[in-house]
Amino acid sequence: MQIFNPTLRGRGISLAIAATSFCASAQQFPQKPVRLVAPVEAGSPTDTIARLIALKLSAAWGQPVIVDNRPSVNGVVGSDIVSKAAPDGYTLLTGNSGTQVMNVGLYKKLSYNPATDFSSAAQVVTSPLVLMGSKHFAPTRVSEVISAARQSSNVNFAVPGATAQLATLMFNSAAALDIVSVPYKGSAGAETALLAGDAQLFFASVSNALPYAKSGRMRTLAVSSLARSPALPEVPTLDESGLKGFEIEYWVGLFAPAGTPTDVLEKINRDVNTILGAPEVKAKLTDLGYTPMPRSRIDFDRYVKGSIDRYGKLMQKLGIQPVN
Repeated sequence: MQIFNPTLRGRGISLAIAATSFCASAQQFPQKPVRLVAPVEAGSPTDTIARLIALKLSAAWGQPVIVDNRPSVNGVVGSDIVSKAAPDGYTLLTGNSGTQVMNVGLYKKLSYNPATDFSSAAQVVTSPLVLMGSKHFAPTRVSEVISAARQSSNVNFAVPGATAQLATLMFNSAAALDIVSVPYKGSAGAETALLAGDAQLFFASVSNALPYAKSGRMRTLAVSSLARSPALPEVPTLDESGLKGFEIEYWVGLFAPAGTPTDVLEKINRDVNTILGAPEVKAKLTDLGYTPMPRSRIDFDRYVKGSIDRYGKLMQKLGIQPVN
């Protein structure tokens, strides 16, 4: 005998309707402008990537993708805004290795949880950092920087973000130094400090370092990758310069609030990867010193979570104490 259960039948209809609506919404996404929060100041490396991707996505989607700059120390404010936004794909974060990984170990209390408050959508680029020196600071090699810092307390790092902050702490640990870090909301402030001689050292992205390396307005001392950067092939690595095993990278990706529909995330991922595969985009990013990183969102999410674990253990090993 067949038993009629109106509750189950109604639930089945509801689930079917929800599934149909879910697929339809993903296929039609986006139907209105998309807000792309860049938790950094305009003109910074993350902002440059955000604007390039926003321009290309606007063309692909037929809807404006509007970059919304929310600068703050280590990108906390903008990241927090996106973590609490509606999970519908219409508010995205241009996150980076600092906002999504390093901040976890640098703060005791973070207003957002990078591991649980976001869904990874697409990685965009990766690059090493470049240790830059002020022209007002005499050393031209890493060994000379270390000697100068041991002889004087008037040496400091300008720090524009969490990745640079960790690189600075790693440098201090590897060289047995205690160079003071001065935080800035973005790279522009750090660059100004070095140009004026108010700061002596600065871990910059390759894109920020290149103009100064070419003009000679700053000293290009070393890169933070184990292999030399193709954009700066004449610049030694920190590993080559005596700080064995020194390695840290900077990357940028797109993130959505946790709970964003999977199909929407997949669409963002496919479209970003298509953009990264375009010859003119690849050429632009390469000229800026970046390596385009098209990959699945699952691989990217696994990479982000693995990096949180890896750098968290590194910070504990270095004895880095998180701040409030």
